[in-house]
Amino acid sequence: MLGLVYGCAAGAAYAGYLFLSRLGGGSGHTATPVCVATLAGALSAGVLGAWWSGIDLASPAPGAWGRLALPALTGQVLTWILVGAALPRLAPRPGAAVLVLPPVLAVGAGALLLGERAAPVQLAGCALVVAAVWTSERAARIARRS
Repeated sequence: MLGLVYGCAAGAAYAGYLFLSRLGGGSGHTATPVCVATLAGALSAGVLGAWWSGIDLASPAPGAWGRLALPALTGQVLTWILVGAALPRLAPRPGAAVLVLPPVLAVGAGALLLGERAAPVQLAGCALVVAAVWTSERAARIARRS
C-alpha cells in the first residue's frame, strides 16, 4: 500500500513538473529549470537522507562517483534540457505522448537487454499507457478529418 501511495505521489509530482516546465519553457531559458530542479532534488535527497538513515559519502569509491554522475548528466540533465527546448514547440497532445512513453520503453528495454521479467501489474500499466496514447492520437486524427 505504501508503494502505491509513493507511486501516486511521484506521478503527481511528475505531472506538476511537466506542467510547470511547459509554462516556463517559452521564456527562452532551457537549462535554468533543469538546473533548479536538479539542485532542489539533490538538496531534498540530502536533507531527507541525512534525517532518515544518514549519508555515507565515503561509501562509493572516488571513481564510482564519476560513473554515477555520467549517466545522471547524460540520461537526465541533458535529456531534460532537450525536452525543455522542444516541449513548448509541441502541441500538448503529442508532447504528452512523448513524455509518457519512456517508462513503457524502459520496461521493454529491461526485458530485452537485461532479461528482466515485468510483473503482470507492470505490463497492465504499460498497456494502459499505450492504449491512452493510441486513443488520444486516434481521437485527434478523427477530429482533424471532420
